[in-house]
Amino acid sequence: MNNQKGLTLIEILGSVTLLAVAVLAITALLQQTSLFAKDNEAIDQSVSISRTVMEEIKRNLASRDSISLFEDGQTLALTELRDNAPAYKLPYSIYYPNAADPQFEVKVESDVYNLSDIHFKDQTYQITDYFRLIRVTSINLTTNKSYILEGYAEYKP
Repeated sequence: MNNQKGLTLIEILGSVTLLAVAVLAITALLQQTSLFAKDNEAIDQSVSISRTVMEEIKRNLASRDSISLFEDGQTLALTELRDNAPAYKLPYSIYYPNAADPQFEVKVESDVYNLSDIHFKDQTYQITDYFRLIRVTSINLTTNKSYILEGYAEYKP
């Protein structure tokens, strides 16, 4: 018999098939990674927006009547957040980056249900006289995913 060197057509087809399966698997993996990265970017933006709004509220709640937020200067009435009755939540909606073309809806609420009194040296202090629980919810209008940030803000210096 002759000793022939080389590959047969079946061997070449088999190796091309294996290579095609490997390339498709890698492509699908890269596509999923890209989608997850885009999702995480939207979550990071929600977190950033919520933190910015919360910090502005904390910084200005005791001293100002309203604050201006985002590009188009949407206002948030701080008097309503600090002066509302204890049993009432006031949701406010503002839009990021602006009201004309919103990507995120930011809801701001003031709540006093979760605040209890403090007992110190035979005296009772009502914490609701000094602090408000502020809840900032950032909703991505494209994906409808939300991020909630809660914090206590002092409103009586």
